[in-house]
Amino acid sequence: MGRDGWSRRSVLGLLAVVAAPTVAAAQDAHPITIVVPLAAGSSGDFVARLIARELSGRLRQNIVVENRPGAGAVLGTAAVARAPHDGHTLLLAPSGALVINPVLYKQLSYDVMHDFVPIAHTTDVPLLLVTHPDNPARSVLDLIAMARKRPGELAYASSGNGASNHLAGELFQRLAGISLIHVPYRDSTLSLNDVVTGRVQMMFSDAGACLALIGAGKLKALAVSTRTRLAAAAEVPPLHEAGVPGFDIKS
Repeated sequence: MGRDGWSRRSVLGLLAVVAAPTVAAAQDAHPITIVVPLAAGSSGDFVARLIARELSGRLRQNIVVENRPGAGAVLGTAAVARAPHDGHTLLLAPSGALVINPVLYKQLSYDVMHDFVPIAHTTDVPLLLVTHPDNPARSVLDLIAMARKRPGELAYASSGNGASNHLAGELFQRLAGISLIHVPYRDSTLSLNDVVTGRVQMMFSDAGACLALIGAGKLKALAVSTRTRLAAAAEVPPLHEAGVPGFDIKS
C-alpha cells in the first residue's frame, strides 16, 4: 500500500499510532474520538484523557475518549481499523495491540503495517507485581517459595490472553522456575478487583491502576517489572534485584 493509503488511516497510541490525513486537518464540528482498547481507570485511559484535554484546547474542538476493552486490546484496535479514514478516530495503542497480538494470533481483524500510521510514542508503563495484603509472602522470594511448594495451584490474573501483564506472568514463571495458573479477564479492572478481594493470588498490574490501592492498604506490591525503581513507589524493588535476574518488562 502506498503512502497515500497509509495517510488516510487512523490511530494514536501508548506506542502511538494515528490518523489521517493529520490531526490538524480534522478541525471541524465533527468530534475527534480517541479509542482506548483498555478499561477505564487504566494507565492508557489516564494518558488518553490528558492528551484529549491538551488537544481539545489547542484545536478548539471536542475530543471524546472511548474505552473499548476486551480480547487483549483486539476489540478496540479492530474498531479503529474499520473506522472512516477521515482523521477523526485515533487509537491509543498499548504494546499488546500492535506488537504482541500480531505474533500471538495467526489471524487478526486488523493489519498493523497497513491499517495504522504511528504519530507519537506517549508513555512507557511499568508493571507492579501485587498481591492481597493478607498473602503471607513478604517478598518475591517468599512468593516463589510458596509456588514451588504448591506447583500449579497459585493463580495470577491478567487483562486477557496476550496482554502485556499475561506475558509478564509467563516470563516470571519461566525465569523463576515455577508453575502458576493463568486467569485471564476481559479487562484490567475486573482482574485487579479479584486480586483486591483475594480470589486470585497475584497480578502484574500497570502502575497507574494500582498505586492508589497500594496506598490505601488494599494491595501489597512486591516488585516492579522494570530495571529501575518507580518514583511513586521507590520502596518497591525491581524484580531483577528481588530474585528474578533478567526480568525487564514495560507495558
